[in-house]
Amino acid sequence: MRRYMVVFVALLLLVALAAGGCGSKKKSSSTSGNLTADQISAKGLDATKNLKSAAFDMNMALNIKADTAKMSSQSTAAVLAKPITLTGSGNISNEQPQKLDLTLNIGAGGMTINAGMKLDGQKAWLDVMDTWYELPATMMSAITGGASPAAGATPGNLTSVLGTLGVDPTSWISGHTLLGTESVGGTNCYHLSDTVDMAALSQSLGTLMQSAGSLGSVLGTSTSSATSQQELKAAQDAVKQLQTILKDVKLEAWYDTSTYDLHKLTAQATMDFAAVPDAAKQGLQSGSFSFTLDLSKFGESVTVTPPASAKPFSDLMSGLGGLTGGSTTTTP
Repeated sequence: MRRYMVVFVALLLLVALAAGGCGSKKKSSSTSGNLTADQISAKGLDATKNLKSAAFDMNMALNIKADTAKMSSQSTAAVLAKPITLTGSGNISNEQPQKLDLTLNIGAGGMTINAGMKLDGQKAWLDVMDTWYELPATMMSAITGGASPAAGATPGNLTSVLGTLGVDPTSWISGHTLLGTESVGGTNCYHLSDTVDMAALSQSLGTLMQSAGSLGSVLGTSTSSATSQQELKAAQDAVKQLQTILKDVKLEAWYDTSTYDLHKLTAQATMDFAAVPDAAKQGLQSGSFSFTLDLSKFGESVTVTPPASAKPFSDLMSGLGGLTGGSTTTTP
């Protein structure tokens, strides 16, 4: 059951990325003046690629309804008894050198976990439960697109990474519809509704999972063991089932009518586990998902304060290895 949660959240976050960072290959008849909905989306894509800096706030919530008596794990039942939430805020700068200051709060089972990430143009750090770790140079290269976060780094590296892994984000959105203009934080914006191609998105997620070995090399981990391969196959099976579980997927975006900057993005969906075999769903009945991203303060300078007394990243990996080492148990 846990695997469904992980894959589902990853899937919807990829939907959000698709709307915020890619246009559509198909056309829409919606227009505003001389612009079609697809042209507005394309201009929004160009603005995103050329984004110098911005402040952001995001909120995600996952609500699951289940018969907890049918669950094999009472700890899982306790987690699902309350909404699973993620809130985040911070600032990002794509100018050289690139900078990021991100704070996350994850809520599950009545508990809150704090996390975050900082990139100041010279070094990068990861916050896990209020302890900061300095990331190695190999990971910084993957984040920034250069040998270091200095002048050799290139903004938009995530898109190129997806392409390297065989994923085409432009295939995830099958069309756009212009709903009109609205004010977002005092800025007049085009309001677009995007149609999500769930089959294409699921295929992309499956491709990313098959490329897990490449991603693992960045983290210093490996998926070559028998246990990892079993987990990978089970996750791929979950992706296929998610195409029948996900219902009423809704994606909307708001672009500045003057600059075409993306000011707001929302994603929503419901879940119905009726078609899932009882042995796999373990009491899961239905669910709902919501995601909101707000962007502001475009073009303003970003200052990142390095964390004090950061530990080596190897300390974090050693701790994670101690938690997972020797375990071969999987949960449907």
